[in-house]
Amino acid sequence: MLYKETCKPKTGSGFQNILMVVGMAVGIILFVGLTNMLKRAFGLPWIEYLVYVVIIAFCYWLIKTRVQEFRYAVAEDELTVERIVGGREKLLLKVDLKTVTAAGMAAQLPRLNCKNHNFAFRKGSDLLVIQYMENGQPKQVTLDASEEFVRCVMHSLKNCCPEARIYP
Repeated sequence: MLYKETCKPKTGSGFQNILMVVGMAVGIILFVGLTNMLKRAFGLPWIEYLVYVVIIAFCYWLIKTRVQEFRYAVAEDELTVERIVGGREKLLLKVDLKTVTAAGMAAQLPRLNCKNHNFAFRKGSDLLVIQYMENGQPKQVTLDASEEFVRCVMHSLKNCCPEARIYP
């Protein structure tokens, strides 16, 4: 059994997107103007680098929240997560389902104090959380998966890892 799905970020309406682009342009112009004013008034030559750092940080945020998508795939004994940006795919995580210790919705699963791979664009109690062991260390992955994907994961877990705790 193989099931794949793509999780896309929530995008606004056309008007909201236009408003965001105009707001970004105005914000960049105002920020550059402010830094030029500070450079002239106080003789701070390094202030230009601050502009570059802020613009790079903003572009990083924009890609993380608006452009990238995640593709989840589950096979008989493996869960994979890929990141898609502009048509390019990169494998981010591969979990052998035989190493899973627990799985369920975030509200029902006891929290672990461990490394969490978060591949969801939102927070909530209805996200799928899978806890597993890797190199003797507990880890968990959080996915914003559809009900069909959750059913496929649970079915695969029951078949290949019957000792895993599954929270409905």
